Amino acid sequence: MKLPRPEVDNRYGAAGFLAALSNIAFLETVTWIIAPWWMIALIVLPVLFLIDLAISAIAAKGPSNVGQIGRGMMVGCMAAPLSLAIFIPIFLLAHSVGPL
Repeated sequence: MKLPRPEVDNRYGAAGFLAALSNIAFLETVTWIIAPWWMIALIVLPVLFLIDLAISAIAAKGPSNVGQIGRGMMVGCMAAPLSLAIFIPIFLLAHSVGPL
């Protein structure tokens, strides 16, 4: 017999998924538009990520759909820094190898 657990079953849903997708689209777009200007990127991107993380943490504590949206934003917030963490070492490695 499965016991209902509404506090767990309602944690994730369509609202969180859509929030994650929209957050990924926004942050990735901003990241890759600003990335060529390294000095601006070093100042603007961490501030943008921290603001987004703070908003998502506050929203994640909310009830029902607001909590789902906050958790989705939190998951989506990880995409842009992780893509930079993957891209930069590969870019540097490719430049150190040189043309083939």
